[in-house]
Amino acid sequence: MNKKTDGSAGIELEKKALEIFSARFVEKADAKKHQLSISREIIKEGARIDLAVVYKHKYTIGFVEVKPDLTIYKSGISLYFLQLQNIAEKTGAYFVVITDTREYVLWTIESAGSVILNSIDDLYKLVIIDRVKLANNQLLEISAIMYDQFKQDKLLNNILLDKKIGNSKAFSAYLDYNQFVNVVMLNKTLEEDIFASILPDIDSKTLIYRYTSLSYLFDMIKENKYYLNCIVAMNDKTEIDYIGKYMDGIKVSNTENDEDQIINANKRFISCFSSKPDNLTLWRLYTNDADGVCLQYSIKSSNSNPNSYIKEVQYAVNNEATQFEDEHLHLDVFRNIRFILREERKVSFRFHSLYIWKHFFKPSAFSDETEIRLLIYNRKLLTPRKWRLNSSSGIVNSYIEYELFDDAMPITLEKIILGPKVPESEVNKVQLKQFMDSQKIRKVKDPNTGQGKDLYDDNAKKLLSKVKVERSKIQYYR
Repeated sequence: MNKKTDGSAGIELEKKALEIFSARFVEKADAKKHQLSISREIIKEGARIDLAVVYKHKYTIGFVEVKPDLTIYKSGISLYFLQLQNIAEKTGAYFVVITDTREYVLWTIESAGSVILNSIDDLYKLVIIDRVKLANNQLLEISAIMYDQFKQDKLLNNILLDKKIGNSKAFSAYLDYNQFVNVVMLNKTLEEDIFASILPDIDSKTLIYRYTSLSYLFDMIKENKYYLNCIVAMNDKTEIDYIGKYMDGIKVSNTENDEDQIINANKRFISCFSSKPDNLTLWRLYTNDADGVCLQYSIKSSNSNPNSYIKEVQYAVNNEATQFEDEHLHLDVFRNIRFILREERKVSFRFHSLYIWKHFFKPSAFSDETEIRLLIYNRKLLTPRKWRLNSSSGIVNSYIEYELFDDAMPITLEKIILGPKVPESEVNKVQLKQFMDSQKIRKVKDPNTGQGKDLYDDNAKKLLSKVKVERSKIQYYR
């Protein structure tokens, strides 16, 4: 963890250790199946460590420090060794080794103290081979716990039946278990099937409705832009990690989020819709007391954007028996699994793609909205982000934009309904159609070439021409 003081001799010793560990942990035939690699001079918890053993190029499972003299470390009283062990526990690593390339002082998270080994083969056997054998037995125990929980839920049990998973041993084939860091996950196919059942695809014949202001609609047509906002500034303060907290048993009222959660949230952008057209409650909530518009969209039968998801939001059920606490019935199975595995097996249960699915679950307090949500996950920020100040929340927020009839958008604008309190709605009905016609012949400068081009391409012009404008059927509302 500190720079070596013995100059070139220390550097040569590190190189020799790297060669020894690479040859045994990575290159040897029986080691290749374990998908290990060796990293050099890594930084963990602010400390420089000579070598790290990495599993599947992702999980650091062990730290290696190279020292010319092991005397103090063999005694077990080294503060330096204790610091390394503390870093391992904080970062989820399984073992720490201090070596002079002839002997190896080993500590693991399961051991009461350290052991001294005389060969790299002995070390490999203890931290890899024996660990894998132990993990195979532990996987069966984990599988039995999870299988029993699945059987108690009708939806999940039906998935077991569909896949002909008749016992816990068969279920273990659908688990991904990282024996080195004690993390278990469903395999991706099973996880996707489960969330496809909990959050089924919406029929392409379904119409969805977005309530917004008249000025927003005007700018949208004028600029040929559809905007999706980052989830950070949503009116629901729990939005960023509601389900993450729910799964951990943390009160939903706790809306604190750490910096990493906020940074990651800036990759997920949403647009909110309802299944209710021309609805007075939604007019009041989202269009400044009904002086805005309700935009009707159809859902495309095929989606060309693999990073977009459109689903009905699943609301928690408010359970009077548990003092009106919210419950997500199917997710409670996984919450129980997470608790049992953590308490009884010291194993963490995680999802592969909860960062996507979690945004389609909300507290029961919002259930009147019957929300349908469009989520676009901006992987690696492939779509450029822009920024603005959210006027209602006061939060500086990122957003992304697409053309109004972009192929990458899974929805198509079909109708505009003017709110019950839109001024001069009969006049505005005519004027909006005239305005849309005018934009079809409008020229703008292409930002890439500097040349003039049509604001809307030929296909978009046809779709814009088909957009209907109607007045709300709600009358006599003040």
